[in-house]
Amino acid sequence: MAESSNSQQEDGVWYFAIGSMINPISMSGRGLHPLSSVAAEILNYKIHFYGASGMAEAIPEQGASFHGVLHKMTAEDQQFLDGIERDLTPTKCTCKLYNDDKKLIDAVVYTRPNAIRGEDIDRPPSQRYLDIIIEGCQHFGVKEEYIQWLQVHEAQPRKRLGDLSTLQLPYNLPKMTMDDVVAADGHESRNLFVALNGKVLNMTFPEKKQFSSAHDDPKSGGCSCLGSSFQFEVV
Repeated sequence: MAESSNSQQEDGVWYFAIGSMINPISMSGRGLHPLSSVAAEILNYKIHFYGASGMAEAIPEQGASFHGVLHKMTAEDQQFLDGIERDLTPTKCTCKLYNDDKKLIDAVVYTRPNAIRGEDIDRPPSQRYLDIIIEGCQHFGVKEEYIQWLQVHEAQPRKRLGDLSTLQLPYNLPKMTMDDVVAADGHESRNLFVALNGKVLNMTFPEKKQFSSAHDDPKSGGCSCLGSSFQFEVV
C-alpha cells in the first residue's frame, strides 16, 4: 500500500526525478537540497524526450515503467522546483523502491498533459544531457540495465569547439576581483554579476519576471538561470 499523502506533507514531498535533477550537482547548483534520495522505479509511466533540445518528461501509460531517483523535498524547495519546471505539470505518480517491492511511494513527477508529440517536433536528448542523467543514476545506484539503455540511447552529439558561440569583448574593460562579483548579488538595487571563464557577466531580467527573484537567492550555490528569460552584458 502506498504511503498516504498526509504523511508526505508532514515529512516532505516525494519528487521523482527523471532528467538532470537526478544528478546531485544539478540539484545543489539550483540551491535544492533533498531531505533524502533513493533510486526507484516509476509505475504506469514511460519516459519521452521532447522539443528541439530533447528534454525528459514522463508520459502516463498503463503497465509501463522506467527508473530514476526519488527525492524527498521540503514544501518550499518543491515550490521552487515547480518554477524551474514551469513548462511541465506536477502530476501524481506511484513509485516502487528497489529494496522492498511491496512498499509503494506516492510522489510527484513532471509531464505535459495533452501535449502534441511527434518526430517532426521532438528530437533526441543531447549527449551532454544524457551524460548528466547517467552520472546521477550511477551516483544513486539506479539499476544497471536502465543506465545501459541510456548509454546507447540516440543522442544529439556534443558541439565541436569551433561551433561554440563566443563573446565579443569591448576594449578597455575594467578588472574585477571575486569579492566584486560576490558583492553584486542582485538583491535590493545591486547588480547581479556572474563569473564565466574569466569574464564577468551582468545578468538583467525583464520586469515582472518572477523567476528573476527566485534565482537571486541561491547564488552562493551557483547561478542557475537555465530555463529563465534573461539578458547579459560583459562588464
